[in-house]
Amino acid sequence: MLRLLLFIITFLIPAIFLAQTSPLSYRLNNLLIQSGSNINTRSSTKEIHIMVKGNAKNIMQFMAQNSGSIKYRYDDLMAIRLPLAELKNLVSVDGLIKAEIHNTSFDVMDATAIKITSADMVHSGLGMLQRAYKGNGVVVGIIDSGIDPTHPDFKNNDGTTRILAFWDQNDFSGALAPYGYGKEYTAADIDAGLMANYQDTTFNGHGTAVTGMAAGGGKARNDIKGMAPEADIVVVGIRPSDLDYTNRTPYLMKLVDGINYIFKVAEAAGKPAVINISLGGIEGSHDAQDLPSQMIEKMLDEKNGRAVVASAGNAGTVKHHVQYKVNGDTAFTWYRSMKANTSVCKRDQGAYMSFYGDKKDIENLQINVAAENISPCCSAAAETGFRAVNQSVGVSITDTLKNGTVQIGTVTTFLEKIGNTYGYFVEIKSNETSRFWRISFTGIGKVDGWSGPLNRRSCNSDFIYSSSAFGTINQTRKLGRYVEPDLTQNIGSSYTCSDKVITVGAYSANTSMFDVDSVKRNFSVVQKDRISFSSIGPTRTGAIKPDITGPGSRVITAQASQVLASMSTSNRSSLYLGGKHSVTDGTSFSSPAVAGIVALYLEKNPNASYAEIKQAVQSTADQDSLTGSVMPNNKNGYGRINAYQMLLYQNPTGISEQFVLEGLVYPNPSHGKVKIELSKKYLNREYSVSVFDLKGQLILESNFRNYQYEFHLDQPGIYFLKVNDEFNNILIKKIVVN
Repeated sequence: MLRLLLFIITFLIPAIFLAQTSPLSYRLNNLLIQSGSNINTRSSTKEIHIMVKGNAKNIMQFMAQNSGSIKYRYDDLMAIRLPLAELKNLVSVDGLIKAEIHNTSFDVMDATAIKITSADMVHSGLGMLQRAYKGNGVVVGIIDSGIDPTHPDFKNNDGTTRILAFWDQNDFSGALAPYGYGKEYTAADIDAGLMANYQDTTFNGHGTAVTGMAAGGGKARNDIKGMAPEADIVVVGIRPSDLDYTNRTPYLMKLVDGINYIFKVAEAAGKPAVINISLGGIEGSHDAQDLPSQMIEKMLDEKNGRAVVASAGNAGTVKHHVQYKVNGDTAFTWYRSMKANTSVCKRDQGAYMSFYGDKKDIENLQINVAAENISPCCSAAAETGFRAVNQSVGVSITDTLKNGTVQIGTVTTFLEKIGNTYGYFVEIKSNETSRFWRISFTGIGKVDGWSGPLNRRSCNSDFIYSSSAFGTINQTRKLGRYVEPDLTQNIGSSYTCSDKVITVGAYSANTSMFDVDSVKRNFSVVQKDRISFSSIGPTRTGAIKPDITGPGSRVITAQASQVLASMSTSNRSSLYLGGKHSVTDGTSFSSPAVAGIVALYLEKNPNASYAEIKQAVQSTADQDSLTGSVMPNNKNGYGRINAYQMLLYQNPTGISEQFVLEGLVYPNPSHGKVKIELSKKYLNREYSVSVFDLKGQLILESNFRNYQYEFHLDQPGIYFLKVNDEFNNILIKKIVVN
């Protein structure tokens, strides 16, 4: 028995000793345990940042074999980045003395996607930036449902408001000049409590959440900030549901008024401004030829230091678009009837549709509108007969449709010239709510139309999505070729399609978060991948849209107080830690993220034109397998916004070349082989040469002596060459490689 007891003791003591000498710190060990069996299923790109100490040779060999990287090293102490899946294997490295993790666990992700856009580097002034940028001295304008002025994220450290001005367009007791409606609140009014009872109630506090993405200050929680946390804020509160009310200013007009107002407030303050619009509709010509779009473009042309950013829309999975292209054949689609005066559309009962084309595309096109019989299939109770689409501009033509002596309804058509575009409008008034309507085109030409379900805020009639709804292919074929709506060109209309507006699609940001009850919530998304609801281009004229994508799915942002109160009892799983923010989705939130980054750029370049800003956004975007093999494209634009690279962008026309050092750089343009030849009076000096691309990335760095140096650049593009001598004399030259 004694020998058995000694045997047990002999083997117990070493086991206890080994357990107590694990090289992992407490937090790192907990991380390993919490990850458990799921650790291998996590993304191979998920990294942890840890400190390790031990045999340097063995640790470096382990890192090289397991996709790790060493950030920096001092003898046997290293700061490393390691795939989470390899943490369990780190323990087995021979000579590992200690591994520790501090502060941030892998579970805590940047909730407003500051890191995923590299805006954190801009906020900290890292890399090649010479200082930090947080939007100071820039106005971020928001046209949306409103804002909750009591939210801590919109206040300064002393409790005063960051909202420079607020125009409540929905206050019909006011008459703000020169617009004639709404009430204005200044920062002094807000600080005096005059907005204390205001609530951002339209669309569940949509405007508050949008503002948080663009310019939230992180006062409620330091880890939840907008892209421009120190920018001034100007908000225009609009109610999109006012669409088509005849006794109130139409929605799109309100929006243009709002842009004008924000630019005026910014101008009076002597500050550049970027305006975000996370609202829009699907109807229209989709070419920015409408007057509101032209007005917006004029305001952008008026003065530098201005930009407008708009959401692409959330219709990526909705068949909003239909195109009729005929060459002697006939193409048709069936449309549904609409009830009168819905909450969205103030129209008579019947059916409505609009079509758009260039003059050459409508000149030889004819249209027929028929009241269809559902049974038997494919026969009309009455129809207008084919007639020219190219009717007199601005003149209504009305037909009365009768089935025998019984009137079914009236069909009115109208041709409108919209800039260089022609819009053809079909208005059917009928009391037969169950009636379906066939619209057919023949001749030679092409037109596009946009419609969709009423709940998508379309006031055009919904399509019948397949010809099989009424009959067999053989039955419907005699009417012509059925044109089904498609998933292309479902991007928003009007200003969204302007070449001068930055239009933003959305990708997924967070794959998990901790809710208000500290419960981890996992999201079934792929980080940085375009989300399916993000609307797709191009414009009607074929221009690439969206221009860029930003974080818009599973993002965390500020919420209005009444929304937070409701969610605290009904949807706690969507509330973030602290209860002042929630997770949400939509291009409504990717757009303000980009607008906030534009504000950072304007802080650095306050006189930049809208064209330069857009060029900087596009030229510095991240592109990879997730954005597509052919760029740009109509799903991702030019790629994902990169704040850091954008702020390093240098406008080629804005660079002043310096020639303190006398010399030549030739040939320029070149085919890649470039020669530097300095004055011979600089013989026997030491020189450094650096070449940067438009993103600010260092392409080449070297040293030479005497006065000549030759180098080669492989990729065509625009570069900047910088030569310094030992006395800090400088030569800066723009070079072009064809």
